[in-house]
Amino acid sequence: MAYAYGLTSAKLGTKGANDIMGTVLAALGKTAEGTANFMIPEKTETEFRSEEDEAPVLVISDTDKPAEFEFEVMDPDTATFQTLFGGTVTGTSPKIWEPALNSPTIELSAEFTLKTGVIIKFPRGKVSATVDSPISRKSLVGVKVKVIALKPASALLAPYSITYP
Repeated sequence: MAYAYGLTSAKLGTKGANDIMGTVLAALGKTAEGTANFMIPEKTETEFRSEEDEAPVLVISDTDKPAEFEFEVMDPDTATFQTLFGGTVTGTSPKIWEPALNSPTIELSAEFTLKTGVIIKFPRGKVSATVDSPISRKSLVGVKVKVIALKPASALLAPYSITYP
C-alpha cells in the first residue's frame, strides 16, 4: 500500500509542442499550509424512472468532469502575478506588475510533487487565479490558483497522470 500526503512543490511552466508535458517548470512561491487540494470529480448520473417501477429503468453517466488541483501561493511576487494573470512587469527596483487590458486565457503544464514522491502531472492545464485576502497583521496576501486538466492536442496523451515511486 502506498500513501500520498503533503505537498513538496507546485510547479507551472510552458507546455511542450502538441501539449506534451513542459520540461521547464518552476514554483510560483511557497504554498500556504492546508490549501493544496487534488480532485477527480465523480461522474454525474441521470436516472430515468417509470411510474410503475421502484428502480430506475436506465442510468446514463455524463462525460467525465476534469481533474483539478488548487493551492494558494502565500508569497507572490510580480513574476507570480504575470504568470497567473498575464500583463507586464517593468522596472528593477521597484518592480511593477500591471495586468493585461484583456484577461488572457492561460494554459500551462503543471506538476505537483507530494512528500512521498507521488507526482501528479497535467500536461495541459487551464490556469485561473484570484486574490481575495484580508489585509491585516494576522494574514498574508496570497493568490489562490486553480489548474484544470485539459485534453492535450496529442491523441496519445491523457489529461493527467499520477506516478507512484
